[in-house]
Amino acid sequence: KLRALRHLNSLTVLNLSNTQRSINNLPDTLHEGTPDLEELDLSKNSFTFVPQTVYELTKLRRINFSHNQIKEVTQQIEVWINLVTFNFCHNELQALPVRT
Repeated sequence: KLRALRHLNSLTVLNLSNTQRSINNLPDTLHEGTPDLEELDLSKNSFTFVPQTVYELTKLRRINFSHNQIKEVTQQIEVWINLVTFNFCHNELQALPVRT
């Protein structure tokens, strides 16, 4: 399991692409140790949904979850108000949430 990422307050880019990550081995406190994270790459892993800790990363500008098995993205994506790049290609998504 990936150890908790603590005291990385100035980290802005995190690439965990193709690292055999899943909901079972991603720290649920990722957002606490990396509050200024702007780019997150979790492509080519084994996620079936977006972990809650990722929704807590409110400063994200780029997110890449391509090549996973994600079936659904929740309305919580609205917290990513700075998002410029949203890559969820090659997943099992049927639709994206409708903005309310």
